[in-house]
Amino acid sequence: MRVALGQVTPTELVRAQVAIEDHALAPDGAWLAYERRSVVAGSYRRHLWRVQTSGGRARRLTSGAVSDTSPAIAPNGRTIAFLRASSDPSAPEDERLAQPWIIDAAGGEPRPLVRLAHGVEGLRWSPDSRGLALLAPAPQARFLVGQQRRRGGGTPAPTARRITRMDFRNDDGYRDRRTHLWLVAARPGARARQLTQGDFDVESPCWSPDGGWIAYVADPGPDAAVNPQTAIFLVASADGGLRELARLRGDLTAPAWSPDGRWIAALGTDIADPPEATQPEVWIIDAETGAARSLSGGLDLPAGVWAGSHLNHTEEVEGPLWLDDTSVVALLSIRGRSIPWRFPIAGHAKPEPLLAPTLRVVATGLQAAGGTITINAQLDRAASEISAVVNVGLQPVTRDGASWQRRFPNPRLEELELYGPAGPIRTWVYSPRAARRKRPATLIDIHGGPTGSWAPGASLDVIALTSAGYRVVRPNIRGSAGFGAAWVDGLGPRWGEVDAAAAVSW
Repeated sequence: MRVALGQVTPTELVRAQVAIEDHALAPDGAWLAYERRSVVAGSYRRHLWRVQTSGGRARRLTSGAVSDTSPAIAPNGRTIAFLRASSDPSAPEDERLAQPWIIDAAGGEPRPLVRLAHGVEGLRWSPDSRGLALLAPAPQARFLVGQQRRRGGGTPAPTARRITRMDFRNDDGYRDRRTHLWLVAARPGARARQLTQGDFDVESPCWSPDGGWIAYVADPGPDAAVNPQTAIFLVASADGGLRELARLRGDLTAPAWSPDGRWIAALGTDIADPPEATQPEVWIIDAETGAARSLSGGLDLPAGVWAGSHLNHTEEVEGPLWLDDTSVVALLSIRGRSIPWRFPIAGHAKPEPLLAPTLRVVATGLQAAGGTITINAQLDRAASEISAVVNVGLQPVTRDGASWQRRFPNPRLEELELYGPAGPIRTWVYSPRAARRKRPATLIDIHGGPTGSWAPGASLDVIALTSAGYRVVRPNIRGSAGFGAAWVDGLGPRWGEVDAAAAVSW
């Protein structure tokens, strides 16, 4: 049933919404597995689906009152690993912790792989498809003092927390345990082995092609809670021996090993104590010496996705990937968009965009395998669908991520340049499809960050407001990423001054 203008309520939108989140591309590039989120009985459910990259009808792989996330396809293409948790908010706490499961790529019944006491946060297949690296909390508690048994049994609760560091919590709550690297064989009932230890967190693991090493990101320094600076480390998968490989003056993150094992691509900043607004670049690192050079420094564009919404959400860090031994692909943000670029690593060959920079798209969830590149593409006003990147354009793969929007009156979308005291302000304007007055009431929506940026996709609040007759204006004022470093640096510490002046100057 289609909802008429002025009848859209937030409740209807929230219940109807669907989002395609993370996906994994098969090694031959012929098919992919993806995670589809929907709302059932007042809570999010996430299930895995499979579809050919050439398009066609998608096939559901999992079902039930669960949240199945982070699909990863084995290098031999036979098995899909993923994380599963209960989607029931009233379920016991241990059932709401994500744990690793596996399912045959052709379908069938999912099987639990291993159960860790505090859940699992991420997983990566080994190159031989015989095991996985897991990101999971270590058993040692950092700040907990004493134990109190909960009434009726269950997990003991701490008597208190003795806080000794500033990083004791984040937006998700208390950080009582460090995240470390574990290894487990890819068979149900196998025991997991903790590979790294220490008072630091491990992020973004990546296997070497021969399986002998795992690159990861960490900051083991004593000042990490006050002045964080991540570097890339290597740990031997056999015995846990480790060494630091590469460090810049700023941060390094999201390593990706080249197929020939000679290089590691990553994102990073090479400015000492970099301000939060510093634009990360795409780097290539010698896997033996750690020598690094930037591939994107001359573009004046930030690497990664700096524009997004709840309709194009993916969990994975948007780092670089290898197309072959000679070139890297990575997402860059540009003028309220994010698109994939190709970076040759040899000589002085210039990087090139793989989509037209004028295309009104936000790309997330970058995948590359078998000569195929796929992205979660939020195009114009629509929610994300997975698309293949072909001949500087998009070839649709899925069709079940944005179809729910047909029930609602989607707004008209315009991209304008408005006057600003420091230069033109790129602005997205969303107007009612059938305005009930010539000049509808207008709402100015300022993004946060402050170095994020507005993208073209209509979010749930924009759909609700325009259906009620309002116009919504989203300006990319001073401080917005993707418009060059000068546009970001002009904001500096003057939050609430130069940005406010730009917002009301037109």
